[in-house]
Amino acid sequence: ALFPGLVAGARIALRDRFSASGWLDDVRRFDATFTTTVGRALSYLLATEPTGHDRDHHLTVVLAPESSPRDAELFTERFGVPVVTGYGSSEGGITLLPSRRHGALGRAPKGTDIVVVDPATGIEKDPADLDDNGLLRNPEEAIGELVRRDSTGSFEGYWSNDEADRDRLRSVTMPDADSASEGWYWSGDQAYRDADGVFYFAGRVGDWLRVDSENFAAAPVERIVGRFPGVAAAGVVGVADPHSGDQVLAALELFDGVTFDPVAFANWLGEQADLGTKWAPRFVRIARKMPTVGIDKIDRQTLKREAWATHDTIWWRPAREDSYRPLTDADRESMYAEFAANDRAALAPAKPSSRRSRAALAKGLAAWFEERGHDGSPRVEVERPQPGLSSDTILLDVDGESYVARLPPLSAGLFPDYDLARQDRVQRAVGAAGIPSAVPIAYETDLSWVGAPFLVMPRIPGRTLTTNPSYLTHGWLAESSAGDQTAMFRRFVNMLGRIHRLDHTELDLGTLSGGGPTLSGVLDYWDRYLDWATEGANAELVEGAKIYRDALSWCRANLPASPPAAALLWGDPQLQNLVVDDSGEIAAVLDWEMAGLGVPELDLSWFLVLHEHAAETAGHDLPGFPGRDTIVGWYAEALGREVADLHWYDVLANIRSGAIVLRIGGLLAAAGHPTTWTSQVPQPRHLANLIAVNGVRT
Repeated sequence: ALFPGLVAGARIALRDRFSASGWLDDVRRFDATFTTTVGRALSYLLATEPTGHDRDHHLTVVLAPESSPRDAELFTERFGVPVVTGYGSSEGGITLLPSRRHGALGRAPKGTDIVVVDPATGIEKDPADLDDNGLLRNPEEAIGELVRRDSTGSFEGYWSNDEADRDRLRSVTMPDADSASEGWYWSGDQAYRDADGVFYFAGRVGDWLRVDSENFAAAPVERIVGRFPGVAAAGVVGVADPHSGDQVLAALELFDGVTFDPVAFANWLGEQADLGTKWAPRFVRIARKMPTVGIDKIDRQTLKREAWATHDTIWWRPAREDSYRPLTDADRESMYAEFAANDRAALAPAKPSSRRSRAALAKGLAAWFEERGHDGSPRVEVERPQPGLSSDTILLDVDGESYVARLPPLSAGLFPDYDLARQDRVQRAVGAAGIPSAVPIAYETDLSWVGAPFLVMPRIPGRTLTTNPSYLTHGWLAESSAGDQTAMFRRFVNMLGRIHRLDHTELDLGTLSGGGPTLSGVLDYWDRYLDWATEGANAELVEGAKIYRDALSWCRANLPASPPAAALLWGDPQLQNLVVDDSGEIAAVLDWEMAGLGVPELDLSWFLVLHEHAAETAGHDLPGFPGRDTIVGWYAEALGREVADLHWYDVLANIRSGAIVLRIGGLLAAAGHPTTWTSQVPQPRHLANLIAVNGVRT
């Protein structure tokens, strides 16, 4: 658009970095009548929050090469401006004029010799035979490489790269010709052309799949799965099958707030008349961020290389099954074994790294801070505190200023979902209500910075405690006097009561986790959690879950008759989740990822039970621990009412913490560690002492 605009004498506005949230403001500010995008820009624009003013502009047309047909339709529907696509190689060798046909690249300009040929022979391919639904019926006869045969002078070559020149401008000797062709420009793109001369994209050269002896191109499959409701971007590649040929993998990036429904997806595929019989994906990767190269083009080589060995969620249909289910660690190990058994281990994807790159995080966050107005080019140093399984928390030093960034776990974590937006809302709400908290400075959803959303908070100065080594044996509290220890417990209990006295109806909390506010909802949540935590787990973990399922049944049969009103729950009330200043006062309440609504006793029992487990493991308690009864009395005073049914909530606290232990065991088992320890933790013994489980009551 730049050079035509200059020739025409048009006013041109250039931005140093694409901003989806600022695009429409720019269009209005410069009174643009035409704009051009490339790659996935339309999907980013569609992901912004719709408003009643989306059509308040003077745009007449948007040129959007490489946009999906569905994105173009949704864009026009929302913004009221037509979208046209076209094709132009970066080198200038081939340019196609936009066509209004659905999903088309365009037509060749008059006077140019642009064709689709067999790359091995140079022979022109047959016209595409399309059925009424647009399904290509003759892919092997019609698909070839897009070539310009009269390109002499249109492309002068690459700078100091003779090998690339030869590949792009190579000659072909036709079977019935005496001499080689000259001046042919080879695009590197697969295409096919219909009887009217309209070209369609079929993928990059090499983007062929062979499934059960049938050959087909990836691009038509990609266009189809990209139509599934909620899909922001789709990439389709062939990944090696353990026995022979390929299987189809579809990578989907979903719009914010959309959850993948495997049943709906399978049913929807069956309704697509233009989907070939072998085209339905065996694997579906739900990409948190689609890998891209260059000007936001989907990086299909990375998709192909990573295949199903990625930290993203993978759904799959095992052979001879119709429905999709999650690909578990056990499934992956089974497939690796299958590749090895068939002498195809070299074709299996490499196992993914378990940690994010510190250098990549530092680079991305430095650019983020600079974009937010931080002076100069900020120098960001990244430090990881004690590793955790529930999130990826990093400490940042930005030119001497201290921050904490929290990201979703890189791989499967402790919980089925990880909602940073929820944490952002809760921490802002409790901070506004007077609870000392690390109120976030920003919740960033743009995945281009570090490949994931992240929450940035100020790092609160003060002292913290650790779980490993235990705070009962190491650290400042263990080294304090018994009187100071008792005072710390009193401050903790008072803070817990202060949180529970907040009027949650006055707080902007949104939807919270944990199944509350009803106790039945909480039990349902942890029942589902046990199913999720043990899916694909080894026999030892599945057997270990039985005691927790029996205890859940006991809880259902013995629900408190009149539970108190629900309150905002901290979710993970522990001394380790505090920042304490030098005077012993609480400077910040941390770790709100389990925050929910429910009966306050849920939090109280969680603290008491986990502290008792820690004391049992350490072999002793702190000399300044005042005892359970004193803690309960302090809490009742802080809350302003008597504590009720604590025995029942103790049972549930053991179930909840035990279920998380099983999940940790499953994650460690996937990394090759034993799981026998999961049956030796305190929870089963405590449950046996609390209720009749496995026929035992003491």
